Amino acid sequence: MQNEIVKYSKEWEKLYRQEAKNIKKSLGKNCVTVHHIRETSFRSDVCAAGGKIEIVLLATVKKADDVMPDTLRDIGYGQIFAGYKKEGETDVILWVREAKNPVNDEETLRETSLRDYMAAHPEKAAEYTAYKAKCAEEANDILEIKELMEKYFDELRPEISKWTAEQNNISFGLALGMCFGMSIGMAIGSSMGNPTLGMTMGMSVGMCLGIAFGSAKNKK
Repeated sequence: MQNEIVKYSKEWEKLYRQEAKNIKKSLGKNCVTVHHIRETSFRSDVCAAGGKIEIVLLATVKKADDVMPDTLRDIGYGQIFAGYKKEGETDVILWVREAKNPVNDEETLRETSLRDYMAAHPEKAAEYTAYKAKCAEEANDILEIKELMEKYFDELRPEISKWTAEQNNISFGLALGMCFGMSIGMAIGSSMGNPTLGMTMGMSVGMCLGIAFGSAKNKK
């Protein structure tokens, strides 16, 4: 099987943004979000098993039954077993998922948390690329490669969940600290005749306290 390590390219992100724009327009109000997921979203080198790069997108919709294949065909997507595919110099795979609440949809969060974790841990992304390259040399076909990839990701899920929870704690602490600091800073600044300066200083202090709070929560 043809196997090639391809250097990360910012063009993948540009292609995602353009395709997401087209997909949203095609699906109309039924489309809620379009996410860039899997390897090309990891911001690392990619193993092109089979010799071609695939960009994978995940569209969440209100009603899957309202997604008309003919509509997507008009923008170049043909139907395949796992979703839709647009062939080109770089292929684009589109998964469509019905989600009542895309913000908290479990499967969508699994994919976006994997993406964010890999982007934040380049050493893990590099490890994954090397692993896939090895599998591409030893596996019998592309389906076996995909199965091995899913197994790799599944084994990584506990670590991803822990990291995601830690990021959420820090984000919560940061937001809380900023709100608290801004309020206190504005009050102090107003008493000094300079509310803007007080608010700015309060936010800065609040951010530091918020990050400290989130980090302390992670240690529990």
